[in-house]
Amino acid sequence: RRRTMTGSVMGRTRDIAAAGAVAAIAVAIAWLYYTGLYCSDDTRYLLGAIRIAVGEDISTASLAERRVALLIPAAAMYAATRSIDWAIAIYPLFYVGLGIMAYALARLFFPVARALLAALLALAQPALFLYSGALMPDLGSAFFIVLALYLLCRMILDDDRRRQVVFAVGTGAGIGAAFALKESSAIVLAAPLALLVAGMARKRPVAAPAVAMFAGLAAVLLLESILFRFTAGHWYSSIASLLDPHDFSR
Repeated sequence: RRRTMTGSVMGRTRDIAAAGAVAAIAVAIAWLYYTGLYCSDDTRYLLGAIRIAVGEDISTASLAERRVALLIPAAAMYAATRSIDWAIAIYPLFYVGLGIMAYALARLFFPVARALLAALLALAQPALFLYSGALMPDLGSAFFIVLALYLLCRMILDDDRRRQVVFAVGTGAGIGAAFALKESSAIVLAAPLALLVAGMARKRPVAAPAVAMFAGLAAVLLLESILFRFTAGHWYSSIASLLDPHDFSR
């Protein structure tokens, strides 16, 4: 038993060290690619965040300002510092978090070295590191997608019903946060829905996890609607954005 406890402590120490290495590499890459602004998309997000910071209403007619969940961190930083640089510089944290979550997800199935390699491969994706220094929704939505998938795997691997419900709530909340940042993230719903259908086909009890998952999703969407009420002056939801023809419909 003592050897098992010692091995467990050593394993956690290795995991912390590996996750720290991933975070350090992610910070270095994000610092390298931090430019402040890339293009008109960044500018529209930044202007929406500044409007929130100075007390003006944002407009849900603008695709950028519909993503209020993305604007809140920049608005808070700008309100505190009145610095555009600081308002944008908080977003590379999504890239750092994405690397750590990629390691945590891979670690559920692989030893430390392979999980570390998986995390480094994730950080090395050009579609990710080129956005690592920008105020854009892509990395934030990717972070919450990986978080949701991690919690979904934890739910599958855990035999305790109460913990399964907790992980299911987290899965739904993660999907909701990813969706609030970028509507195309709704595609990740296919994974838990397929799991629930498979569970029903095998006559496994899936009612509690299913309800918990959609409760987590609904809670985040409700919080988003409340944010719109205070920042846009009326109730709104990202669900309504799906009705407009844009990238998601294609």
